[in-house]
Amino acid sequence: MGTILVQLADQQWTRQALHLACALARGQEHHIVLLRLMPVRHMSYLGTDWGNQPMSDAEYELLEDYLATAEDYGIAVNVTHMQSVSALESVIQAAELLEANTVFAQIPPSHIPYWHTLHRWLVEQRFMLARRTLYTLEEPRTSLEPGASITVKPARTAVFK
Repeated sequence: MGTILVQLADQQWTRQALHLACALARGQEHHIVLLRLMPVRHMSYLGTDWGNQPMSDAEYELLEDYLATAEDYGIAVNVTHMQSVSALESVIQAAELLEANTVFAQIPPSHIPYWHTLHRWLVEQRFMLARRTLYTLEEPRTSLEPGASITVKPARTAVFK
């Protein structure tokens, strides 16, 4: 029995990730762990009560909705809370601690061009080396988006007699 880790992020992304994770879990008899990250204001707060943040009423309602969704699929779900300085590093650490086979994580956007793409690639490499599958639910880049490209034309073949 394996573990699928789903990061709780924005509502729309989490719902989509949870539906996909539930469908995947049902087909493979895995269980799901929902990871709630609690950002801390200072690194020294990690592991202390100052780093703990109680869930708001809105978060409780969303969590109940997520649990009802998983129940509809017939999937066992656990919820875990983790203090965090860096969301992606925390997801990577949680995947290691929980021995998750599959991870649904949201890569935060960046205002620096190509930083998001580089960050995503680095995270994917870490998961690949750990033999874990990462789903970010991002659309693949289209050719209309700016980016490095190269066009290769076929070479002419010369016929020698």
